[in-house]
Amino acid sequence: MFLAMGVLFFSQSVRQFQVKTQSKAEESIRIDFGTSNPNDDKLMLEMGVQLDDIANTTAVLMIRNTFAGTPTFIHMKNPSPDVVNHDNFATLEQSGFFWMFSANSYASLTAIAQAYYAKFPGKKALFELTNHEATNQAETSTFASAFPQAKFYASDFTNWNRERARKLIGTKMVGAQDCSGEDNTQALIHPAIDGLSYHIDLSSGNRGENPAEDIALFWDEMFDASRDIAGQSVSVCWPHKRFNLAVSEIQFTPGKDHSETSFFGVLLDAFFNYASVRGAEGRESQAVPIRYVGIGTLPRVSENARQVLKVFAHMAKDQMLVVHPGTGSGVNLRDAQMPFFRIVGYSENKGFRGIFVNASADVKTITLPSGITSAYQVSSSQQGVLPRITAQNGLSIQPYEVVAIYQGN
Repeated sequence: MFLAMGVLFFSQSVRQFQVKTQSKAEESIRIDFGTSNPNDDKLMLEMGVQLDDIANTTAVLMIRNTFAGTPTFIHMKNPSPDVVNHDNFATLEQSGFFWMFSANSYASLTAIAQAYYAKFPGKKALFELTNHEATNQAETSTFASAFPQAKFYASDFTNWNRERARKLIGTKMVGAQDCSGEDNTQALIHPAIDGLSYHIDLSSGNRGENPAEDIALFWDEMFDASRDIAGQSVSVCWPHKRFNLAVSEIQFTPGKDHSETSFFGVLLDAFFNYASVRGAEGRESQAVPIRYVGIGTLPRVSENARQVLKVFAHMAKDQMLVVHPGTGSGVNLRDAQMPFFRIVGYSENKGFRGIFVNASADVKTITLPSGITSAYQVSSSQQGVLPRITAQNGLSIQPYEVVAIYQGN
């Protein structure tokens, strides 16, 4: 199903680091990357955090202190329309956040949309219908016409559900240029729908026991969702070129096995999905990217983990070029170097930012390029912000640890 990951050679300032796996058999993996991307693939997806109670000032301040100034949305489920009048709502608006409102009926979505746009006309907001059985083309079109600035998504599947997706937006024969001739009368077609939404379940079953398997599984699922891999005679009928996918939440159980490692790895999956599909603004016209990804409520993760999340958000804010791994067509994130997952971005003003997920029970020791010195900060999901880079540019990553390297904020 997947093409083997190609080796990309960059023309500018090739930098290197070496990964050494301390396990039963000593292994060295050498990776080259530079400061450019031949496809100009950037990180431009937007991350979201769930807020259950607008009156929870502690949670509001935590969100603002972690993500202010980044392209982050606030996700509220089944909100009352009067939330828009709360002082905390105004605080978050003034701090540059935008909103995702979820409800299980068109009436509820319409009520919150009316309240929101009456107070904040012209603003971007996401509206998610969470009841698949309630989807209706006429009502979706009415909603879209009444609120042209709204981004309408449906319908919060649990994990990617190809069959429901096809029923929701229609199908076409493989190779066909459009959806004519198919029975798409019940589909939510262009221009009324902006994308499909689903949430990822890392809470049930044995999820969290083996983060490497979790990360690989959901990378495959995202790959499938973006490209509609099926091997059948029909494929999903993407309504328009700007169609997107939204992962409304990555659900996991704090404290269960290695669930937090799985969570960070799946979040990394989503970032890399966007870069490899739509990082150059439409490079793959027959695939759709994950444009939005929700991380759930912020208080459930530790302060250390929040610092790593902050680096994710700033990578998106600065629209960093993905310089590692390669983002060419057919790239498979779960390659032979699993279970050590990573993504490295670069911008001229900010230098490198990298996220490294050790999804194994072994210590990983990285030798970083000479340009990445002790001037770079290291945030760890386990140990906080520490001066971890050695004089020899080495960095050890503990079992199931997630670290971020960066300069500045």
